[in-house]
Amino acid sequence: MGTGSHDKTKKTDGAGAGRAHPRKGRGRRSGRGPRVLALLSVLLGATPLSAGTASAVAFTVTGGGINAPSNSFGCDAAAANCNAERRFDLSLPGIAGGTIDISGGVAVVSLQVLSVSFENGAAGPGDPAAVVFSQLVYVGSANVITSGDPLSFFSAGYAGGGAATVQGLYETFDSARGVVLPATPFDVATSLLNLNCLVVNGTGQCGVQVGRQGFGVDLDGTPTDFVHTFNLSVTGIPEPSTAALVIWGGLTALVLRGSRRR
Repeated sequence: MGTGSHDKTKKTDGAGAGRAHPRKGRGRRSGRGPRVLALLSVLLGATPLSAGTASAVAFTVTGGGINAPSNSFGCDAAAANCNAERRFDLSLPGIAGGTIDISGGVAVVSLQVLSVSFENGAAGPGDPAAVVFSQLVYVGSANVITSGDPLSFFSAGYAGGGAATVQGLYETFDSARGVVLPATPFDVATSLLNLNCLVVNGTGQCGVQVGRQGFGVDLDGTPTDFVHTFNLSVTGIPEPSTAALVIWGGLTALVLRGSRRR
């Protein structure tokens, strides 16, 4: 009886040990998850805390451009009120691309337009009947005030805005001779005005003006100032830390799921 009882105890102990062994094995494998996640956070240079505290936001232009005839025009540089004394009106809109980046209370606007045209409806003999701007690059900045969710931001001082440069080409149509004059390169320093945006769930609308002071070109001996007004559609661009957080979160889910399966 003693021997039999001893044999049963050994078998019971053996069976218990056999059942306990896989649990120990699973415990060892599940311990890999935290180590892998720690390694991923080091490799990606991000943690949920640090990735969620990025202060910068960036937007790419997805549509729109210089498409507001009432707010895009040209006038003699000597005009006291350019809008009221305009000589040139927007005739063919310009489609824009580019970005708007905001960091530390400053918005940097970088826009490109392939071509935009203005027409002089009251051109007299010898006056240019039209001017075409092409290969335009606008770069400007302004202090901005941001607020709320949805995000809205506008240039501090609004009309005061900030500064911008514009580079590109312009060519004019000589109505008297019926010819287009050769393109002339230009590079001017001017103002960035009335920047304002409203963004909901990562997409929204922005408006901004570039001109008048300093945005002058010589049209057949007449210095002429221009105002280019943009109405833009924008979409948010993930910041590097945000992108890292998305990757980190996805890999976390994969590692934890793999640990649970084991």
